[in-house]
Amino acid sequence: MTSSEIISAANRVRLFDSSTKPSKAKQGVIENARQWIAEVESSIELLPPAERLPLLADYDLIHRIAWSRPASDTFLNRHIHNVFDIRMRQGKESGIDDNLLFLLISDSLTRRRDKSFFGAPLQWYSRTLEKWVRLTDTEEFDRLSPTESRAIANNLLRSDLYAYVPHQETYKANLIKRLKARGSRLKVIG
Repeated sequence: MTSSEIISAANRVRLFDSSTKPSKAKQGVIENARQWIAEVESSIELLPPAERLPLLADYDLIHRIAWSRPASDTFLNRHIHNVFDIRMRQGKESGIDDNLLFLLISDSLTRRRDKSFFGAPLQWYSRTLEKWVRLTDTEEFDRLSPTESRAIANNLLRSDLYAYVPHQETYKANLIKRLKARGSRLKVIG
């Protein structure tokens, strides 16, 4: 089962609703989540770095479904730092998705408040935010694929841009209008 299928099944059986009773369907979802976690943990280092990011993005939620507790910061940090280091050494040729890497580093900095992401990851995060804010003011942003422009916009919309724009609420509202004018549908994540 994929992580998306596990998350959908967990929602279907109302796994996160404490007012529902235990059931075979819920236990089946939990077992599938545990199997997914075991497979990821045993194979993640064998995968190309670009293929690790989507697994790492879903790992914490699937771990919570499987074990009713957050994933190990040690596991997440080791693999996110590893992918980050490869991206810094190899650049765009690494095939690593900057939007997904940004999302994972942002989560590590803001939600998990992990100090191991201070230093180079924080500097890259800040430079990337600044680059994307500047990019949205250019025609080059309009030439990006809809998928790329939505991914950048989602990351900008969920970020604190106080240091980059004087009025972030206005900036974000204008960014949404600009994308809607292009026909893009935004689905803000995070």
